[in-house]
Amino acid sequence: MRRRQLLHYLVAQAALGGSIGSLTGCGTLLHGERRGQRHSGQIDWKVAALNGLGLVFFFVPGVIAFAVDFYTGAIYLPGSYAKAGLQRTTLPPDQLTASQVEQVVAQHVGQPVSLQTPTARLSLLTHIDQFDEQCQRHRSDSEFGHAVRSFFSKWTPA
Repeated sequence: MRRRQLLHYLVAQAALGGSIGSLTGCGTLLHGERRGQRHSGQIDWKVAALNGLGLVFFFVPGVIAFAVDFYTGAIYLPGSYAKAGLQRTTLPPDQLTASQVEQVVAQHVGQPVSLQTPTARLSLLTHIDQFDEQCQRHRSDSEFGHAVRSFFSKWTPA
């Protein structure tokens, strides 16, 4: 008799966990940091495909998953992925200073930018196609790139 009770308990727990999991969106589960972000307008097709699988196999939970991900914003790529907003800007070496870079970037993004934080790191981007990879590397490795002072000391005329 105990075996049957244990089996019922395990099945009930699995069903409860599956129900809760199916009532949230894949983007919300996989990319919790995206919840509440500003919508970039670009859908993460990996998240949409996973939600679509839920839609194919279980219609109502799939619809709920899409609704949750659209509502929370987790289905959208982060704003840094909006490549249309990227613009190449060059500065002559004699103007390459932290304050000049802050000013140029602030003009482009429309809000103040500061490189004076202790965790700020800079790296050279040789080609625009490397932007996503390099951003990801900066996020995952706090030692990647150069400290602001050492980065600009390379460009200061001796």
